[in-house]
Amino acid sequence: MFGKYSIIIFSILTIAISGITQEFELLTPHQVDLGTVMQDSVVEAVIQFRNSGDAPLKISRVQTSCGCTAADLQKLEYLPGEEGEIGVKLNTKGFSGLIRKYVTIYLEDGDPISTRVVLQTTVKSQFEIEPAYLDFQSIELKSKENGRSLRVTNNFNGPLVIEALLTNIKNLGISATQMTIQPGATEEITITYEPLQVGRADGYIDVKIKDPIETVKRIPVFIYVTKDDQS
Repeated sequence: MFGKYSIIIFSILTIAISGITQEFELLTPHQVDLGTVMQDSVVEAVIQFRNSGDAPLKISRVQTSCGCTAADLQKLEYLPGEEGEIGVKLNTKGFSGLIRKYVTIYLEDGDPISTRVVLQTTVKSQFEIEPAYLDFQSIELKSKENGRSLRVTNNFNGPLVIEALLTNIKNLGISATQMTIQPGATEEITITYEPLQVGRADGYIDVKIKDPIETVKRIPVFIYVTKDDQS
């Protein structure tokens, strides 16, 4: 008799315990769009969630996809119905264009056992130099007027200061070696080459930026000089 009742009581307790769950409810979208930001800036976001289960929610860890992303969780345990937040910072230094980074939340037990949130942003360079390279291909030795243009655009909210434009190519002329470009403006720099001999004379132009960040942007230059009678 006692054994029969023990089985019944054990079954009831098992059903009751199994009905108590940790349930992680993500209140933030699974993909968070942080918009367009300037390169080298730090973007912040907040991931919100709720314990929708009947038992305390225990988070074991929060993991990011790379060192450029940091996540801050103030505590690991949340009561039923309690909401929580994870502060996230994304450092865009060294990135450009569309990037996606991940934050994964792991539970000690519950449903789901892990949840991933995607952080998406478009990183805009503080300045743009176009074209990416200069092409002086198949120019004749006798030719004297061989001109190309570099266009520098300032996307930053302050002045862009170009400290110097340097080249390792003989007879390559640069119309300006120093300038300050105002926010949103584009300046055009004329590059000319006077051929000295037949053959290749490849090299580069280094654009040295002083402000808003000290950096050097290298523009490859491809030169091929042909004989005067070559068509």
